[in-house]
Amino acid sequence: CIIHIFRTMGYSNLAASAANAVVKPQTAAWVSLCGKAAPLVSSGLFVAPLPTIAQIVANKSVGSLPLLPYSSMVVNAFIWTAYGILNAEMKIWSPNLFGLFMGLFYCSNYKKYVPKNASNLPGTLSQHVRYGGLLIMLTLLLATGLRKSLASPVIGKMGVIVCIVLFASPLSTLKDVISSPVIG
Repeated sequence: CIIHIFRTMGYSNLAASAANAVVKPQTAAWVSLCGKAAPLVSSGLFVAPLPTIAQIVANKSVGSLPLLPYSSMVVNAFIWTAYGILNAEMKIWSPNLFGLFMGLFYCSNYKKYVPKNASNLPGTLSQHVRYGGLLIMLTLLLATGLRKSLASPVIGKMGVIVCIVLFASPLSTLKDVISSPVIG
């Protein structure tokens, strides 16, 4: 209301200042809330696969479920834990350390019930271990071998790429879902 009055009187700079004064506290509060909620929300994402893993354990079979969501969770959480530690950001490393342990738990339970020669994970179990281990070793080498100013952005970009794989990995079952008969 007062902003409109300032504008109509020809005081557009004053109107802009008044608008900024109104928006800034709200924006700051929103940013603060998101900063506090982010670690809790990400921890919630890390426990989301628990019902699926419980079903795998109960059935003593992984069925046609892929390993990729769980193996990429391990690698993603490791990369972001390293990034958070490197940048002294507890809000980054602490939930991702939790995610690393959860991902290892999921992979461990998955490994117990996957057929030995399964190749639909996509790929094989040994390929997941090999490539996941390679990315973890690369992260460690970057974090310990480069200056922080170089290592941090490279590890961050790596984390973004692996995060995309993590959230796209359920799509690896899309072909099976589309070709399966509809139950209804």
